Amino acid sequence: MAPAEPTPTPMAEPAPVQPEPPVPLEPAAAAPSPAPAADSEQKLFMQWADLMEILHRTDIALFGVLSGSQGYTRGEFFLIDSPNPTIKEFIKISTHAKAIRAALHELTGHNYKLGLFKKKSTEQAPRRDPLEDLLSKARENHIQIEEH
Repeated sequence: MAPAEPTPTPMAEPAPVQPEPPVPLEPAAAAPSPAPAADSEQKLFMQWADLMEILHRTDIALFGVLSGSQGYTRGEFFLIDSPNPTIKEFIKISTHAKAIRAALHELTGHNYKLGLFKKKSTEQAPRRDPLEDLLSKARENHIQIEEH
């Protein structure tokens, strides 16, 4: 007599297995800093010395122009505060702008838009009225003025 075949017992279907995200084989390099804030909070760029070191290697002329400067981040913008008026023309030149952006990307992992830091004038000179100046000069030159 042949052995009896076992009768198959119905089994519940297994729950679908969710694939796990791939695990990188190499540990990641230093994690980039958080994404630039979308708000208008302005922060002093604390890695300025590192940025200048990169620019010293990659764009020595720009390094010289930025000497004595500092940078700020505000959202997606990197703002340069420089006592050198030449910086305005320098960042309009694509090679210099690219050098700054590349250095920023190397340091932060983000692509910033460039801009110039504008200081809020705390002591605003009173505006002079050009007509008052004209009247004053006329009086100094003894020109008769009729006021109505």
